[in-house]
Amino acid sequence: MCSVAVTGASGFLGQHIIQHLQLNAPWVTEIRAFDMTSFSKALDYKSRLDVSIYTGDIGDTQALRKAFHNVSAVLHVASVIDVQFQPDRKLLRKVNVEGTANVIAACQTEDVPILIYCSTISAVQGYFNCLGGSETDVEDTWPLLFRDYGGTKKEAEWMVLRADKTPLTNGGTLRTVSLIPPTMYGEGDRLIATILQFW
Repeated sequence: MCSVAVTGASGFLGQHIIQHLQLNAPWVTEIRAFDMTSFSKALDYKSRLDVSIYTGDIGDTQALRKAFHNVSAVLHVASVIDVQFQPDRKLLRKVNVEGTANVIAACQTEDVPILIYCSTISAVQGYFNCLGGSETDVEDTWPLLFRDYGGTKKEAEWMVLRADKTPLTNGGTLRTVSLIPPTMYGEGDRLIATILQFW
């Protein structure tokens, strides 16, 4: 039995992850959806499993622990995306950094062996400077694409990576990975569609 919890499950990426788990991961026998809003399937596909819904704030460690209890893996994609000229820095920090710290702590306390974090291309230093190159061409002095949003995601990314191989309460070990996807667009997206309206 493999149980997977997805944070930010009601969002664009969370919806697609749950669809993928339903259609392409037969070894997954339980899917838990954690979000501030109650999960409701927004994409068109035939579900293989009922989704267990956990509603809560990522700042609520008890709600996270309840959602993560006895799961095999956590896919942490809950995030605030704010790329405005004057972003809400306090909210970005609360969700992207402090929320990720809560997710890590809940994984450690609830003995979750695998944590997969979704970062962003905006967390890559000098993204536009290294186009055509590779991640090894990046210099720390180059600016982030969106300083406040990218900065909080970068900080969260490093927290997740530092948590790799930390001990769990049952004597096991937490393994972590951080993924850096490019800008995403597809069915159910609202961010890119909104941005394009202004161009």
